Amino acid sequence: MSWAELLLICARPFVYLLAIVIILLHSSSPEPLIKPSLLSLAIAVGTVYIPIASYLEAKKITWRYPKVNKSLYAIDMFLLSWGVYASGGISSPIYSFLYLPVIFFSLDFGLREGVLFSLYAVFVGELAHFSFPYNFHLHHFIIYLATIFAIALITGSLRDVHRSMEKRTEILSDMRSLALQNLRYEEAIPRLLEILAKASGADAVVYMLYEGESNKLVFQSITYGLRGEGEVRELLSREISLDEGGVSVEVFKSGEPMLVKDAISHPTILKDIVERFDLGSVMSFPLTINGAKRGVFHLIRRKGSKPFSEREFEEMKELVAEGMVVLSAIERGKLVEKRKDYLEVLVKLISNLSTAINMEEVGRALINSLKEIIPSINDLVLAKCTREECSPVFHYGEGEIDFSLLGRVYEEVRKSGRVAFVGGALNTDQTSAIGVPIFEGGNLTHILILFTLSLLPPSEDALSILSAIGYEIGNILARVYSIAELERYAFHDQLTKLLNRRMFYQRIGREIKGARRYGYPISLAIMDIDDFKEFNDTYGHLEGDRILAELGRLLKEEIRASDYAARLGGEEFVIVLPHTKKEAAAIMAERLKRRIKEKLGISVSIGIGEFPTDANTLRVLLRKADQALYEAKKKGKDRVAIVPTESETQS
Repeated sequence: MSWAELLLICARPFVYLLAIVIILLHSSSPEPLIKPSLLSLAIAVGTVYIPIASYLEAKKITWRYPKVNKSLYAIDMFLLSWGVYASGGISSPIYSFLYLPVIFFSLDFGLREGVLFSLYAVFVGELAHFSFPYNFHLHHFIIYLATIFAIALITGSLRDVHRSMEKRTEILSDMRSLALQNLRYEEAIPRLLEILAKASGADAVVYMLYEGESNKLVFQSITYGLRGEGEVRELLSREISLDEGGVSVEVFKSGEPMLVKDAISHPTILKDIVERFDLGSVMSFPLTINGAKRGVFHLIRRKGSKPFSEREFEEMKELVAEGMVVLSAIERGKLVEKRKDYLEVLVKLISNLSTAINMEEVGRALINSLKEIIPSINDLVLAKCTREECSPVFHYGEGEIDFSLLGRVYEEVRKSGRVAFVGGALNTDQTSAIGVPIFEGGNLTHILILFTLSLLPPSEDALSILSAIGYEIGNILARVYSIAELERYAFHDQLTKLLNRRMFYQRIGREIKGARRYGYPISLAIMDIDDFKEFNDTYGHLEGDRILAELGRLLKEEIRASDYAARLGGEEFVIVLPHTKKEAAAIMAERLKRRIKEKLGISVSIGIGEFPTDANTLRVLLRKADQALYEAKKKGKDRVAIVPTESETQS
């Protein structure tokens, strides 16, 4: 037992003994205490009562059961009034003791309870203002009444302030403890809001978070039963567009809290839960974390409960501000961990880029790694820059490039020399773009443009990582360009600039594997220049080489982006048309044959086969297409022939 508890237990016996001592000192003889009288009877009752009351205090029964404690204070007041009346009324030496029960009661139970007890004290203490021969002194009673109420108001207010400070300290402690529990940021928000809701005496709390990609406030959860009737957290599935208006949107946009004492006057507030939850009054606050608006939350009291007051609203403003500091600290802690993750992403990206040998691998490595930092990235463009202009040289992604957005990114990055964020238009595949300058030898050589679906700029940490990536990959890109140049010589025919024989076999092998796996057709056209030997004999080999080079250029111009052509050797070429039936390939071949004759003045013969209709292996497909070419030559050259179907062969 502490010293404070011991003093509280001894307070009542001490006051009782002190009163008896004062009466003895004031009286010339102890007869009034001994002889049968009202005073001796009051002392006898007090002598029985005091040990019982002290026992209840010692066993902490009065602490566990406030009604017992209130009853003891009522008996104290009655016995003191009796003792004062029996020992002289207003001239009693213990008259001032009448104020003690009111002081202690108000300190224990606060202002409201203290004022109610003071009414009882006035009623019971009225006895003390009768004196022999039973005269009532009105002016003394008025002074007594005023003093009693003043004591109740002062001590009750002090108790309420102290209780409020204790409650505030407890709430702050609970909130700050969240920062030490290693919670995920998403877990900390509902936990902290429930602490705030209980502090406000709310029946429920509901919160929503802002999603930049959709420009909406999305409901997360509502927690009921915060005042002891069984706490339940329920997920919600609804969202509010910032164009809809209403209390939630107003609080989010303004960043200022709002008190709605009568929710019926605001029918747009929390439409989705009105049917399940009778709204009475609502306090709405923005979720502002590290200076950024993250959402809105509402503290709710049911219809029929006491509405939130202005005083409660002001108190909650202070507690909410402290709560946002806690969430900001938790987020900063998570950002430190995220910064470590970002550095790991950077190290991993540089490692992957160091092994890349072409731009396709560079694009894949960049977009896969950068999605870990900015998940909303959906397209990537690499632009090469000179002193005068920037122009795209590589695109990785499936969306169409927004060139107006691209131009704004070029301008921002070239002007600042730093990572730039440029917002775009809603309802497009590329809502916004981030430009990352790439330096080589201190000079801006490229800009990496990342298209995203978010209206919000990335965090400062993400931008700093992107800036570091820009400095790191400059030399890597130079190496990839060198490898690409070597590849062009190693994999392409130097005269026609088409794929050479070796690269053709590698690529068509991969193509057939894909077609076999996913079930799409491939047409293969073998083309040969008619009478090319005679052409060389007549015009010379230099003119023949010129024709071959022009033919290679013309083939690249005329075929589709998904098709590719190769020179197999001499005057023989092959064209691969993925996802194309041989009948469609024949139409293309006829058009190509006419263009070659118009542009170059030579004729060609073309044989076409289809995988898997005509052959199930590359070797058989080449043989069948070559046979079709032979048939075209046999029938007079300058024509297209396709491998006949089985029914055509039999007929």
